[in-house]
Amino acid sequence: MKTILLFFSILLFQNVAAQNITFANANLKNYLLNSKTDYNELHGNSPFITYPNIDSNADGEISQTEALLVNGINLYYTQVDNYGGLEFFTNLKRFESLYFSTDFDFPSLINLEVLNLTNAISSSSSINNLNLSVHPNLIKVTCYTNGTLDLSGLINLKSLYLGGNFTQIDISDNINLLELNLYAPLND
Repeated sequence: MKTILLFFSILLFQNVAAQNITFANANLKNYLLNSKTDYNELHGNSPFITYPNIDSNADGEISQTEALLVNGINLYYTQVDNYGGLEFFTNLKRFESLYFSTDFDFPSLINLEVLNLTNAISSSSSINNLNLSVHPNLIKVTCYTNGTLDLSGLINLKSLYLGGNFTQIDISDNINLLELNLYAPLND
């Protein structure tokens, strides 16, 4: 009987541990461990709103259940070259980052509405190609890219701020687009 009880206890522990998210980038994990489930910029910087930490049980890990409670992430200048693990943040509505690598391989997040990928220092980017078609609920996008930008199927997109070295842009699918700002360097 003790052996059976021990066996089931081990199985239960393994199942609970399996719910923790494995992040491909230590900087991303460390930043999220010290972050709130949302940040005040979403709500007008209200001093009356205090959100709990993402790691609500303070175990040094982020579980899939904890990830579901996150609405907004702003990575500021955290250097992240791999966003593996963010795919579990399926309720994420807003994502902002001021630092990113050449290949921005961002997981598909069905509820994402606001995406801001800008470099506040140089207003430039090293992103070569950006596929946003995997985020069908995007409403606002701010980004700088030096290559192709896929906006196909984004029928909810209302605001697009795009800068960088691009030669063409196709907004034919963006039937609800109300605001379009394009910034590109002048070429001789």
